[in-house]
Amino acid sequence: MTKELKIQAILRAKEIINQIKDVAHSESHMEQVLEYVQEIAKHYPEADRDILEIASWWHDVGRLYGDEGHAKKSAEMVEDELSHIGFDLSTISKICNAIAEHSNRESLIPSTLEGKILKDADKLDFLTPKRWQMCVDEKLDWAVLVGIKKILIIRNHILNLEESKKIFDILFSELKEFAKKENSTFFQKYKQQVINLKITE
Repeated sequence: MTKELKIQAILRAKEIINQIKDVAHSESHMEQVLEYVQEIAKHYPEADRDILEIASWWHDVGRLYGDEGHAKKSAEMVEDELSHIGFDLSTISKICNAIAEHSNRESLIPSTLEGKILKDADKLDFLTPKRWQMCVDEKLDWAVLVGIKKILIIRNHILNLEESKKIFDILFSELKEFAKKENSTFFQKYKQQVINLKITE
């Protein structure tokens, strides 16, 4: 894969992402997922960094058509777009596979290392203080409630890799600190619930 092809793929993903009217899955989310992907991948030198970078940018583009089945739709969209740009079939297949398997379903264990890294990185963003601040600023009850529910199961039932669990533990502490300091009127109904979150096996 050439640098030029990669740039084209990322720019096209950004065009689509910026059409999605969901602030919890905006360009900021993709950047955060890419950051976690890169952090996790440091510990797995065999992981393909180019595949991971493109998959990070494209994993949620299917949300343009709604949340339901977005992983499959995202894979279909990236397959079509990357074919037009000029990617080889093997690379497209690897990217599509990682994206299609990043679903929230606990029972779905990605079949490739890149898929596991992408899925883990995506789920870690549920704990990012930056994401929580955005949810508070935008008064997104649904996003806060989904976050609280997911956090309870992410570490021990969704994350695939030990390095991801280490990052989770750091983020979990940071989230608790965020909750203690956040004093907005909107967040008061959730504050104690977040502070009291406990992760069980």
